[in-house]
Amino acid sequence: MRLPTMLLGAAAILTVGATLPAVASDDCKSYPREQWLSLEAMKAKAESQGFEVRGIKEDDGCWEIKGLKDGRPVEAYFDPATGELVKMKSKS
Repeated sequence: MRLPTMLLGAAAILTVGATLPAVASDDCKSYPREQWLSLEAMKAKAESQGFEVRGIKEDDGCWEIKGLKDGRPVEAYFDPATGELVKMKSKS
């Protein structure tokens, strides 16, 4: 394979790779605010899923909950209208 062809292929891969994080960060669907679960309803839904809620806030179109799950510190993101868990990070 010739060097210019290899460089062009590498540039294409780097360009695609650079756009992936922006797409991957869109975890929650966009809903009008009036369709969101209330803060109290989201807290109750998370607790029914086994989370011990220590804090809750809106973050990038999701409900973000910080607390405990199975005794471990977590940061969890929920769909704002359905309350479905979309992403969870364990903290050490």
